[in-house]
Amino acid sequence: YVEPDQRAFALYRPWLPEPERQALSDPRVELAFSDGRRLLQELRREGERRFDLVAVLLPDPDTAALNRYFTEELYRDVAALLAPAGVIATRIHSGENALRREQVRYGASVDTTLRQVFAEVVAAPGEESWLFASSVAGVVSVDPDVLAERHRGLGLEPRPFPVEGFRSLLDPKRVEALRLAYERERQREGAALVNRDRQPVSYFFQLAIMADRAASPLGPVLEA
Repeated sequence: YVEPDQRAFALYRPWLPEPERQALSDPRVELAFSDGRRLLQELRREGERRFDLVAVLLPDPDTAALNRYFTEELYRDVAALLAPAGVIATRIHSGENALRREQVRYGASVDTTLRQVFAEVVAAPGEESWLFASSVAGVVSVDPDVLAERHRGLGLEPRPFPVEGFRSLLDPKRVEALRLAYERERQREGAALVNRDRQPVSYFFQLAIMADRAASPLGPVLEA
């Protein structure tokens, strides 16, 4: 669990929900206080550790600093540290049922950037949209039947989540609509959607969303 500011973490930790405080107190959890990008590069140089899952749980890239965690360079650092069938998970704000063009461009940018590094990428629709990627085909899925079967195979009793819920959360029509929206945007924009440290397009797409919400005159400039 990586936090950049140890003093800030010490201040807000007592106010976290009880389940989160318990999880952070688990002896299996290792806390690291560092810039996330720097830590990834240090771990790559050491070359000793591999991870089954890396979750990037940060706000949308509405600053240049946050954009560093949505770039091709970050995803390549993560890929180098994943186990053979490891997974990266990241999240973005999206739309429950309908997406404006600015939201599609932003989501397609994150999706396309992941595809520069990983063999398979899937996106789950929702107000908070999750994207999962792996270098091995068939590892990540947003098929509710596949996920229900995997959940049953865990042998958890009592089950903390009803398997029927996967079909509600991941309605196949909505999943396919989101995939097609990103694919159409990728066909229109191509490599211009790839977010890099020196080409922070996801950052600009996110700023365009914010400008649109605020009816700012900068909106058309950011969309150009």
